[in-house]
Amino acid sequence: MRWLRLFGVFSVAAAALVVSSCSTTPPEIARTFWQVNLVHNPQTGDSHERLSFFVQVSNTDGVSDLGTIYLLNDKGEIYWRLDPSNWETSDRNGELWVGSNLLQMPARSPIPRGSYRVLVSNLAGERATGSIFVSADQLDPSKVSFPTVSEKGGRVTIAGHAADAAMWLYNLEGALIGSRPALASGYPLASLSPGPGRSVQLTIYASEYDKECGCGLVNAPYDLSGSR
Repeated sequence: MRWLRLFGVFSVAAAALVVSSCSTTPPEIARTFWQVNLVHNPQTGDSHERLSFFVQVSNTDGVSDLGTIYLLNDKGEIYWRLDPSNWETSDRNGELWVGSNLLQMPARSPIPRGSYRVLVSNLAGERATGSIFVSADQLDPSKVSFPTVSEKGGRVTIAGHAADAAMWLYNLEGALIGSRPALASGYPLASLSPGPGRSVQLTIYASEYDKECGCGLVNAPYDLSGSR
């Protein structure tokens, strides 16, 4: 699913859910998306891998009926659990995508390559299963040119080396609230806030896709205030 590239380009729906009944419609996994990202911290100079993972769920009851998503690597005996408290959602042209850009190993070791099982369940306990195979080259961070974010004169600009360079915008709670593609003129800082007249502390991720390694390059975090 390389055509999807970075999932930060999607508009983000809220994940706060209140559900009082169970559905009789089992979930179905229509498609999956994964991408290994090499993440660099511009303050410390440290780098580590993260995994972006999303599933397109076909479910007539929508995200409100979903319970949990598991991504499991049986060989490595590891798994990630996603639920409404930590997943990101997007409704793109009627397609419901659910997942996260922030999956990483506990010690920030490289993401294990190989086969993973996907398990999606709804609130009634009905399940859908699938699989992905994670494969991407491991990069030497010292030999990589990461995209960067800069602020000058109240405007925020991302500089990258790929056509799909973009900014992911997160709030202080770690929720993805939007994204912006790279523009030579940049963006007014205040326009990055998720609403008119709001003062929001933003954490910005600069990202782009590296075709040679088949992975994403991410430079973060950049902490900016959207109130100016």
